[in-house]
Amino acid sequence: MPASSRIRTLLGPLGLAPAVAVSLLAFGPAAHAAPFPSEPLPADPGMTELVAGDFNHDGKKDLLAVQVSTGKLFLYPRANGKGLDTFGQRIEIGSAAWNGMRNLTVGDFDGDGMDDLVAVKKETGELFLYPGTKGKGLDTLGHRVLIGTGAWNGMNHLAADNSDGSRAGLFAVKADTGELFRYPNTGKPGTDMLGKRVKVSNRNWNGMNKLVPANGFDALGGPELIATETKTGKLFLFQPTPGPEGRMFDGPGIELGAAGWNGISDYAAGDFDGDSQTDLVAVASAPHETGKLYLYSNDGSSGGFKGRVEIGAGGW
Repeated sequence: MPASSRIRTLLGPLGLAPAVAVSLLAFGPAAHAAPFPSEPLPADPGMTELVAGDFNHDGKKDLLAVQVSTGKLFLYPRANGKGLDTFGQRIEIGSAAWNGMRNLTVGDFDGDGMDDLVAVKKETGELFLYPGTKGKGLDTLGHRVLIGTGAWNGMNHLAADNSDGSRAGLFAVKADTGELFRYPNTGKPGTDMLGKRVKVSNRNWNGMNKLVPANGFDALGGPELIATETKTGKLFLFQPTPGPEGRMFDGPGIELGAAGWNGISDYAAGDFDGDSQTDLVAVASAPHETGKLYLYSNDGSSGGFKGRVEIGAGGW
């Protein structure tokens, strides 16, 4: 690995040595908040549930995010610029109520060639598909379709598997055991869309505080997952290996970033710089504070990023 890449890895996503990064996060502005707030402060008061997909059908990855204060769902269209011009003017595509949804993930689940959105309703644990359409604004997503009844509140870290055929499957972590399962897409409608789940890892995934699909991160193809290890704050890429029931995610993982990624409140994977490689966009923020949005471009080494670039100033 080049010396510059090793330095970036050691510094972590905040651009600081791990001990310094932890210190700043522990004693930043949030430490001076009112000692007894009338209501619990949201962990991520800006934008949350970041996911990537092509929802305006221009062949480029857009960013979707829920605004915590209003519950609205916004589309940030990928533009042709760089830095703070990476994304264009945001567009409201979902009015209110999205604070009631969790575990958003994107893939073509209905096989029509357009990206769809899948999410769990917090109140009921139901799993819904929001199909992509050719519409704009509040018509970007069609009427939601129930594809999973109850019990989905018992699953964490939903991640679309966009690697097989024309229809996306679904990865999910069982909350009480930490087991990782894959739900194949049957091609059927409604609650028959997802088939019998298959365990695809013997690792305890409850040790991860984020999990996103990152197909093609190292150009090898196939499903890949990026996750943050909670106890260390390290960022890992997990690739499948052959197992008794097909592909398994039991390997040690490739370290993409050293300690400090616990200071990243959310991230999404996709090609955001137009080089056909999977990158990350991530929100760096202290607890209970809004943050900035950064682009971590894939450096092409199958194990790291170029220096991060600010692409969203404040409010994230």
